[in-house]
Formats: sequence, C-alpha cells, structure tokens
Amino acid sequence: ETDFYSLTYDKENHLKWLDFTARDYQGEPPLDCMKIRLDTGIVTSVAQLSLDNEQFIAVPTGEVIGPIRSTSQQEVTLWFLGLPLLKISLQMHHYSKNIVYDVRVVVPPGRRKLMAEPSLSMSVEGNKLLGAIVRTELGPVEGGIVDGMMDENEQAMINSGIDKDRNWIWVTTQRNLDIAAFFNYLGDGNEPVALHLMDSMDNIDPPERFPGQLPNIGYKMLDFPEDGFFGFVLSTFMSSGYEGDPSVFMYDLRTMPEIKINAEI
Repeated sequence: ETDFYSLTYDKENHLKWLDFTARDYQGEPPLDCMKIRLDTGIVTSVAQLSLDNEQFIAVPTGEVIGPIRSTSQQEVTLWFLGLPLLKISLQMHHYSKNIVYDVRVVVPPGRRKLMAEPSLSMSVEGNKLLGAIVRTELGPVEGGIVDGMMDENEQAMINSGIDKDRNWIWVTTQRNLDIAAFFNYLGDGNEPVALHLMDSMDNIDPPERFPGQLPNIGYKMLDFPEDGFFGFVLSTFMSSGYEGDPSVFMYDLRTMPEIKINAEI
C-alpha cells in the first residue's frame, strides 16, 4: 500500500489480485486483475492449450521493504497435469506510483519442443472504465473509447500493433486515474510482440472478479526462442492525470533515472 494506491495479493498466489484501489479515483475499484496467459499447442498446433493465473503459481521467496520501493522475489511455477512445466523468476517492484514486473525465463530445450506456436500475454483488466480513452504509441492518434464494444480506432490500434522500441500504452479514465505502461524485451532473439486489447461488456474471461473486459489491455509475445533465456520487464505508472503531449510525458517516464538500492534479496 502507498499513498496513491492499494493492492492486495492472494497469499497463496501473488499473481492473483484480491483488491485494487486508487486514492483519488471516483467510482468502484478501477482495476479488476492482472492476467498472464500461455497459449500453445502440444507437439502440434492442432491440440491447443491455454494456461492462466490458475496454473501460474507465484510464491514469494524474499522481500526488501525500503523508503523508495518494496521488492519481492517470486518463484513462479507453471503447472500442467500436476507437473511443473516451467520455472520462472519474477521480481515485483512497488513504488509510490508505479509497479514493475521483471520476468526471467529459461526454457529447457526438451520442454520447448513440446510447445507448438506458443504465445504469452500479460495484461491488466479494468473494471467498468466506461468513457476511458486508450492510446498507443503507434496510433491512431485519436485513440479508442471504452464502451463495451471494439470500435474502429481500437481495431486500428491492434492492426498498428507495437514493437520492441515503440510500445507505450496510455489509458486515461478521466476520473482522476491515468495508467501508462511500457514493455522492455530481454534477450537476444527477435520474437515478435503484439498489443493485447479487448473492449467488451459481456465477455467472460476468467480468472476475474468482475464481468466484462472494460478494457483488458497489455502485451503479448507471439513466440518463444527455441531454447535458452528470454524475459521482459512490464512497467506501469499511475497518476491522477497526465497532461500534455503523450509522446513527451511518456518519454519522460521511460527515461527516469533508475533509483538503485543496495540490498540483497
């Protein structure tokens, strides 16, 4: 908990949110949950499998609480048919107005060969953020309006996509809460990335606490390297309202000097 927001995790799995509130936001809890999902075929793409927060289990192994940020080290296990499919290293950094997920994965060659056309998405689902405006770095400039239906601009954002260098997302609720996000890929490969966006009043996509995807937005890796290391850092920033040209304030957010804390987990 900080002076700006409060986030409660499930003690049994820190990838599940139990509650999120923002100090100045007007209305119900603005965010429903954070979603992580692996979609893959098993050996071939014919037999498709979807694994989500119910199978990704994050258990804290260490924590450092400081005046600037709190950092927790999580061991994430992806379970399939009662067996551990992948082990993932996750650090979660909580600052006064931002949250950073630092994800590191080493895929054993044998496990990678079992996966056909794997993709991994990580997104945040809003709770009834009707009237919110969504913009992305590659446009269109007008952005999309959250109304429970995918409009022309939202579809255009999906078509424009993102890349590893140009990928900011900005959601302004117009109710004293703005959320900005960036994606930094870690690794030597050239795996493609995409924008994950859904605006739906009725779509049910568990695990979630509230119905609908209003909106569900984030990032998606469309492939994995054949073996070895890959990872990414998902950074989210919050404000009562960003002002001015997003290309300017997004650049300022992304180039903020890193605050180093000499502490080991």
